Amino acid sequence: DRKIYQKFKVEDDRLVIVISNRGIKLPPEKIRESESPIEPGEGRRGWGLKLMRTLMDEVTFEQSDEGTRISMVKFRKN
Repeated sequence: DRKIYQKFKVEDDRLVIVISNRGIKLPPEKIRESESPIEPGEGRRGWGLKLMRTLMDEVTFEQSDEGTRISMVKFRKN
């Protein structure tokens, strides 16, 4: 259906964000590329997954027959 679904959950010690779609899968090489650090002069394309990994405390990707789900967690600092 080409829609993007978003869920936000605020807990005492964390913020959880889940983004999912149906039918569009992330290529495995894009997930692997996102694990390398952002390099200056690299250009801006392809930074989305790298920024998620850099800014969030936990990022997980789940692929299924229905599509892709990305879960991100940011822990609250006291």
